[in-house]
Amino acid sequence: DHLAYVHFHPQAERVYRITSHVTNKDGNKFKLATTPLPLVNTLVSEYNVVDQHARIYPAGSKRSMGGEKKLVLNAAFTDAAFFNVFGFTLQTGDPGHALKEPNSIVLGKETAVKFFGDKTALGEVISIGEWGDFRVTGIMEKPAGKSHIDFEAYISMSSVPLLEKTGKLASTLGSWNNGTAAYTYLLLKKRADKEQLDRAVKFVSAKLMEQTKVTGKEKFEFAVQPFDEIIL
Repeated sequence: DHLAYVHFHPQAERVYRITSHVTNKDGNKFKLATTPLPLVNTLVSEYNVVDQHARIYPAGSKRSMGGEKKLVLNAAFTDAAFFNVFGFTLQTGDPGHALKEPNSIVLGKETAVKFFGDKTALGEVISIGEWGDFRVTGIMEKPAGKSHIDFEAYISMSSVPLLEKTGKLASTLGSWNNGTAAYTYLLLKKRADKEQLDRAVKFVSAKLMEQTKVTGKEKFEFAVQPFDEIIL
């Protein structure tokens, strides 16, 4: 059952999740599946190993309205390359642009039916609590297999800056202090390998430790986890 989770992702062997290992001042060790949101920007800009990236920043369960229905929506923010990194597909919409513009949202097929019934949901508007209106830019097919990535809707990461600026979201997009904010997935370049990525995340970890000057009190480092080993 566990081995059935990654088969529909066409490039799973090139996808890795970055995790966090933390040792607190009392010597207790913790392994987190999450990382700070700005980590991916550093890895992409300073190291020539990443082809595409998709962070998944859970938005929680939000009261939402679409059409005449009011429902609680379990959503996550994600980057525009979501459909390039993973094997999810769209029933309607352009996978290359569906999550590019601010205030865009992709609904799962079943979720679209819950809100709009038999009516075509593409182009309709979902109002999400205090965050405002989001236009439906894609309807996602039911996954072809099992996945630990399982949200009812995905909102464009480009929506986050304005939500933070207006105080509707906490300022985490540029913060290294929130290590539980998001899950970071990387699709490596074809000529890159795990060893190169390992070295890159170690350099970033060491640099952050030096900058924060917490050596001896609290230690943390980022680690590389192959996509097909996550469930196991």
